[in-house]
Amino acid sequence: MYRLTHNIRDEETTIIACIVMFFVMVFFFSRVAIKWMRRWEAKKAKRKQNIYYAPQHPDTHFDFTSYGTHPDAHLDPSEQPLQDANPLHYDDLPYRTKQYIFSTTEFKFYETLLAALGGHAIICPKIGIKDFIDITTKVPKQKEFFFRKIAQKHIDFLLCDPATMKPICGIELDDGSHKQPEVMERDAFVNNAYRSAGIPLVRFSAKPYYDQQAIKEALSKHIPALKPAPKPQPTDDDILAELIGIN
Repeated sequence: MYRLTHNIRDEETTIIACIVMFFVMVFFFSRVAIKWMRRWEAKKAKRKQNIYYAPQHPDTHFDFTSYGTHPDAHLDPSEQPLQDANPLHYDDLPYRTKQYIFSTTEFKFYETLLAALGGHAIICPKIGIKDFIDITTKVPKQKEFFFRKIAQKHIDFLLCDPATMKPICGIELDDGSHKQPEVMERDAFVNNAYRSAGIPLVRFSAKPYYDQQAIKEALSKHIPALKPAPKPQPTDDDILAELIGIN
């Protein structure tokens, strides 16, 4: 009798445990389902917000009034969420025009360079290296690796042919920071990149003032028009006049 009662109690305990586990699992999976449903609703709401974004074409007028009020319009600008698209409903975006694109030293060099070139080359300042150097390898991983090496780098001045805009040579203006080991390593890579691409690179030290003639001489190797005209050979009459003048 005792064993029968004990077995019945064990079965009741097992049944109760199974019922408890069942409700625990239901609770757990319901929480997971609710979580995924909320994510799906958020994505669905985000897709619906696309109607508040204007087309990318600059000549197309977009009237927001025909689409109602943006759901974030009641929020303070600092609290409004950032969007991946082109949200023209933000009147004040965090951009402004820089007052200058050159530092004082760079502008001094630019003025002297402009006078030294005399119209024999077009100056393209602060242009990205990736805009005039191509990656030659066809291996995808290598192409991506070497593109990343130049993607964020720019050259101080790129000189181009006035007739074709073909790159002639590059100019780097080096200040004191170029003596740091990490910058020297970067400069070594850039030098090799230009050499591989077949574009001469001329480096000048940053100074308060620049010598126009010195810039001409440094660039005349790559722009023959900057070379000084050869002195005319003296004629016999010039030699005779000089001898008569001496006597």
